[in-house]
Amino acid sequence: SLGVAADARIDIVDSSQQSLPAEPPEDMDAILRDALAHRPDVIAAIGKIEAAEGALKSRRADYYPKIGLSAQIFENIGGFSTDGGPWSTVNKPGGSILLTLSVPLYDGGGRDFRVASAQSEVAAARDSLAQVRDAATLQVVSAYNDLKTSLAAYSAAVALREAAQTAYEAALGAFNGGVGTYTDVASELSSLATADAQKEDAHANVFTAAAALAFATGMVQTR
Repeated sequence: SLGVAADARIDIVDSSQQSLPAEPPEDMDAILRDALAHRPDVIAAIGKIEAAEGALKSRRADYYPKIGLSAQIFENIGGFSTDGGPWSTVNKPGGSILLTLSVPLYDGGGRDFRVASAQSEVAAARDSLAQVRDAATLQVVSAYNDLKTSLAAYSAAVALREAAQTAYEAALGAFNGGVGTYTDVASELSSLATADAQKEDAHANVFTAAAALAFATGMVQTR
């Protein structure tokens, strides 16, 4: 629904060593404007309005007189002979011009019905565009907030991992100095492993959120 071809090639790479996507701009209005200008579903809805408005203009034109002009050019070529007599031939150009005037008269309300029907089509197309824009706006805002949240969660996970590393090193130093227990070292090592996993999850979630925002804004590029 967002213009991605069914046979588009999707490359999957390990994102653990990649730098994080950039922080999204703070100007949400600009992001929404760009999204509504690039999303294929919005563009398609606008196209339906233009088509419906064109049909309405055509229906309204039925109320006005129509003038038509047609022309034709021809060449009359032939020959004949009677009773073995000499041949008579003809080679004469000709042409005609026809001017027509059509004045609409009473048609039992047919034109009124067609105009009303076309107006309904325009109104329906405009309502559809409003619905598409509302859905697109909701999707973009949700994806934007998810990316901001994911970036904040990653920063928190990095801080937690650093704290876990510090606690582990302190427990290990105490153990090596004879003032700590192995249980403390094992506990802090487990906490460090958990912090590493949370950091990796948070890192992956940032890329997922960034991809969702790219889809929502219609900025996905295919090849």
